[in-house]
Amino acid sequence: MTAAPAPTTPIDGLVEFFTLSRASAQLTRLGDQGRTKVASALTLGRQRAEAAETLWSNGHTAEALRLAFGGLDASLDAAAQLSDAMQLPDVPSAAPSPRRAPPPETREPSTEIALPSATETAEPKTEAADESKPEAVESTAGSPDAPAETVSEAAGDVAENEGRASPVIESPSEPADEATAPSSKPGRDGTSGRWRAALVARATRPSRIDRVATAIASKAAVTLPTFDVEMTPALADLFQVVMDARHIVDAAVGSAVWTSGEMRWARARRAFGAAVALTALIVGAYFVFHQPEGTFVSASDVWAQSPTFSADMAVDGRADTAWLLPDRQTGWLEVRSSPPRHVASVQLINTANSPHHDRATEDYRLEIYSHGEVARSIDGHFDWSDAPQPVVVEVGLDEVERVRFVVRSFHRTGGGLAEMTIR
Repeated sequence: MTAAPAPTTPIDGLVEFFTLSRASAQLTRLGDQGRTKVASALTLGRQRAEAAETLWSNGHTAEALRLAFGGLDASLDAAAQLSDAMQLPDVPSAAPSPRRAPPPETREPSTEIALPSATETAEPKTEAADESKPEAVESTAGSPDAPAETVSEAAGDVAENEGRASPVIESPSEPADEATAPSSKPGRDGTSGRWRAALVARATRPSRIDRVATAIASKAAVTLPTFDVEMTPALADLFQVVMDARHIVDAAVGSAVWTSGEMRWARARRAFGAAVALTALIVGAYFVFHQPEGTFVSASDVWAQSPTFSADMAVDGRADTAWLLPDRQTGWLEVRSSPPRHVASVQLINTANSPHHDRATEDYRLEIYSHGEVARSIDGHFDWSDAPQPVVVEVGLDEVERVRFVVRSFHRTGGGLAEMTIR
């Protein structure tokens, strides 16, 4: 039995995220017994990872690193058990296998010329001695009590007599290389296809699978410290790599052992979360792109930043209040309409800043904006008056967005405007 194809497009992945159809089919194939085994291995991996985090945060880094690898091993066992229960075909590693020394028969003969010793020159070997030496070597090499050095030396003599390089014979007491030795538990080593098959079936990205394989290979390449003082920065980085790899395996396999009830709850939770996110997106877009309706006023500056003379005072319908600019400065007052409107005329009332009578606009310009640009510009002039009278400026434009009153010069201390009415 083979696994169903994993999602190949973002749309497939999105559909699976909300429907969990593949996960449901995999749970059915897994069965209750298989689900229990996988869930137990995952729980053990999480337990070891949490213990590793606790030890790490308390400074017991050596034991934390060992527990981190233990958590990764347990999670990989869970992935391998999932692969077995679902009868998934192995997915071999794409990485090249470790390089090994070629066997003796494939090695090229040595180009070095062995010079005869003084003994060999003075006393030539007899044919009988040459024929008897290999048998002696075989007898010695076959003895279980023979030292490794004697075996190696004897084998080298045989090879020299046969005209080929001496083979490398490992000492029986030397352990095999951890990187090339078979794992005691299938699914943990970097080349086994069992845990890979489970992650592929769970639609895990290849880059994440490679991160898991890197963590496994790193364990074989280092000697784990016994004491905390033996920890190095490289081992501290390795701890994070291993914890990340365990999380990748747990995230991929964890949802595969959900119960039917947990899957229903996950579907409802994800659908609700998507609905909330979509609503928030729509509301946010509305406030970003929607322009509120009404009339809004602003100004380039206000005298002493006083609310008494703010821009709002020029559109409050009262001639006894006014917007004032700072002393001896020019500036502008602007009224924006949303949505744009037809403007037939603009009525202006200059200020005198009663009872002080020390401020008034002299020359001004009225700028009418439509479709984001100045559609019309009208210049005007106010004579000084202690009691300013309304002045009507004819406009007659449609789709007016803004009307800006620009103070170009002023009487006495500064400029301002008592009222601007758009009709």
